[in-house]
This record gives sequence, structure tokens and C-alpha cells, in this order.
Amino acid sequence: MLLLVGYRPFFYMAKKQQAPTFVGFRNYFEQLEEHLGVLHVPIQPRATGPRQIVTSEALHADLARRAAVEVYRENQCRGMQSPVRLFPTLDALGRLRFKVEDSNTTDQPSVEFLESLGETTLLILNAQSTSDSEADPNSP
Repeated sequence: MLLLVGYRPFFYMAKKQQAPTFVGFRNYFEQLEEHLGVLHVPIQPRATGPRQIVTSEALHADLARRAAVEVYRENQCRGMQSPVRLFPTLDALGRLRFKVEDSNTTDQPSVEFLESLGETTLLILNAQSTSDSEADPNSP
């Protein structure tokens, strides 16, 4: 049996640590509005909670507001600047989609809207987590 006492593999080498950057709840919805358009996710800039973040002018206003509340809850947000993470957000959207599809009154555009929220979430939050985890090209 070979024992390597004091052996430190290369992945323990000190790297320059960057403070992680997060997408806040409000910023997440601002980016959704930017990607999906004002018709789908028009936001209220002065909203104080998840129920008010999407205005009533949204094409699927009730569904967009329900999505906002579910994302807020699943991410355990405490305010509009609280960080939003990828997997809890996708979980919230997936559960909402399941409820909507299970309803007898659901139309196909509602399901497609939730799909577009999920796809855009992947673009926003996956790109953010990828940029956070990339190594600094200037580090040794």
C-alpha cells in the first residue's frame, strides 16, 4: 500500500479567486424582458415584490406573475435583489408547467410561453454560471 503523506495534487494549487457574480431577481426579469420582448414580459421597474414585477399588459400576465412568484419562492429570495440560481429557477418553472399542462383549460401558447421562459433562463443563468466558473486566462 502506498501512502502519500503531505502530497498535494495540482488541483489544490492556489488559484486567483474571483468573487462570484449573481443575477438578482429584478435583473433576471429585466433580462427576460430584453430576450423575450415587452409583449411577453413587461416589467414594472419600481416593483417591490414578485407579484408586481410583471405588468398586466403581458400577453400571459397571470402566468408570468405566477412564474415570478414561484421563482422567487424556490430561490428563497428575501428581496428584489436576491440572487436567482439556475436549478431552483428551472424547478419552479417546470412545476408550473406541469400544473398548467395538467389543467383542462390550458392552451398551447401558454405551454410555449413557459418553454420560452425556461430556454431563456438557460441562456441567462447558465451563461452567468459558466462565466463565473471559467478560469482567469491571466492566472498562472
